[in-house]
Amino acid sequence: MGQDKIASENGFKTGFRIPVSADARILTFFNAYFESPHKDHLRKVYLALCQLEHDFKGQIDDTSSLAKKVSDYTGLNFTNT
Repeated sequence: MGQDKIASENGFKTGFRIPVSADARILTFFNAYFESPHKDHLRKVYLALCQLEHDFKGQIDDTSSLAKKVSDYTGLNFTNT
């Protein structure tokens, strides 16, 4: 109902559903099933991976350089155990 109202206010025909993005669904999942600080860390890692995918498009081949770049993007420390 809420999405129909928004759609009609924006000039779309009634009954038009505004699709929820994959990002919104994933972040909603994190909010529903995790608590801080885990939720915040997962959000940072997810957004960093999205940005890396956009910036490098398959140019990162080994896991250690990927972990380093994710660490740089998120500000989190990933150490090998």
